[in-house]
Amino acid sequence: MPPLLDKKPVNYYEYAKSKGIKLELGVHDNRMWRKKLKGKMYYFGQPLTREGYAAALEEWVLLRSKIAGTRQWADVYQHNIRVFEQVLAYWDAFGLPAAEANLCKQVQKYVDFVKEQFNEPQLKRDIPIGGILFSNREFSKEFNQCFLGTIHCKLPDKWLDRISRMTPAIQEKTPQTIGFWIEAYLQRTSERVGRTITQKTAKNRRHKLSHFKKYADQQAHISTINDGYLTRYHAAIDDLLLERASKEGYFNTFKMFIRWASQDSACDLTMPINLDSKEFAFRELKGTGRKREQKKKLLWSKEDIAKALLLPSPFNCYLLLMLNCGFRHVDISHLRKTDLDFDAGRLNIQRQKLNQLDKAPVINYKLWKSTIDALTECIDDDEQYEYAFKNNVGGQVENSIINFWKRYRDKYGLAEKRLDFIRKTGSTIIKKFDLGLATFYLGEVLSTTESIHYSFIDGEPLAQLDKATDHLGAEFGLAEQPKKTIELTEDVVQGLKKLGIPV
Repeated sequence: MPPLLDKKPVNYYEYAKSKGIKLELGVHDNRMWRKKLKGKMYYFGQPLTREGYAAALEEWVLLRSKIAGTRQWADVYQHNIRVFEQVLAYWDAFGLPAAEANLCKQVQKYVDFVKEQFNEPQLKRDIPIGGILFSNREFSKEFNQCFLGTIHCKLPDKWLDRISRMTPAIQEKTPQTIGFWIEAYLQRTSERVGRTITQKTAKNRRHKLSHFKKYADQQAHISTINDGYLTRYHAAIDDLLLERASKEGYFNTFKMFIRWASQDSACDLTMPINLDSKEFAFRELKGTGRKREQKKKLLWSKEDIAKALLLPSPFNCYLLLMLNCGFRHVDISHLRKTDLDFDAGRLNIQRQKLNQLDKAPVINYKLWKSTIDALTECIDDDEQYEYAFKNNVGGQVENSIINFWKRYRDKYGLAEKRLDFIRKTGSTIIKKFDLGLATFYLGEVLSTTESIHYSFIDGEPLAQLDKATDHLGAEFGLAEQPKKTIELTEDVVQGLKKLGIPV
């Protein structure tokens, strides 16, 4: 809740803390605002004053909107939060009358409630606000005609008038040329040196923005930078004889300038909708084909697998499962004892990351003898534990697989090898054997309407996949090469019978 006293402290964060005021943002190094979201920290280079907090909060709201705005109905929640954070900002700027103290608390409760709902994985079209309206009567009375909880939420005239006083009228129109705003951005960058960025960073930004300065018509109106302008400038950068990383650096600096200018109330620039489009990728100078060639070199050889099988149990078993069944480390961690049929020598499983999708098949794998022997040796014998493997502290093995590999791969002469490429190695060989089997070997989602909705062969052994798996094992000396079979036509069968040859 904003303070009752209209007082401007030197450090607004410390003042708010001393008064028990809940702030959305924290402080970094006693010089700037920050906010953590999903494990990542975001920093806002605004001073630790009341005005600086308001500016940083506005940056955070825009950033949060951008990060989470891809979810359906996210705009409804973001809009309601923005509307009532303006109300809180008004009290913060002009002071809080005693008569509105309870109303302020209830507005804060509403904002906190919407934010809490916004963090739910599934959003609703309209925010479920019935409970909070019932328990906060002053808030309900003040804003009950505002279409609360919907995308049409709008403050009453009383509050629109109050908030309009927060933004002083611009007495003199700021120039709106591209050249003016480029120089303003560079000046702002220079002012931040030593406070939020280094001299090297500022120099780097000036250098990378210099290409845009040469490209742009300096006297053109800033609003000419729209969706089409971005597309044309991207094409111009992509045609440069530069490495892809350099092209990306130029374009990303240009986008930083666009964001900064579009958020300045004195600038007529509206942020282009396609600013962060994934279509704005860049080509390598010598083409992209070499990337696949480089990845192909990371596939495992027969010698690499032989070295890996010298690893101690159960890690050698993990590697066999990765090759035999196209497993990831997470699949190994979630392998259940009930998925294994040692008598039949088979493993029946649906990928852990896909088990909520109706497009994900259940695959029945034929296991090589070496895989069965390794499993028999190291499978967990605790009858109360459902998974096949257990780490040293009695939990699942996903993280321990990664940690072991990082720690010991150098010792076994496998420093350059990646675990995820064992699965890719298997898929490559399976695909050579039969072009249509890689999807089943990998256990990935089905793609055709027929296979998704009409044919349910899940969990059944597939003769062609068994042959391909044997062929894969034979490539690495882990199984016998499948025997070649010939399918006899009806004419051939009849001919053999006439010759007295039993068929």
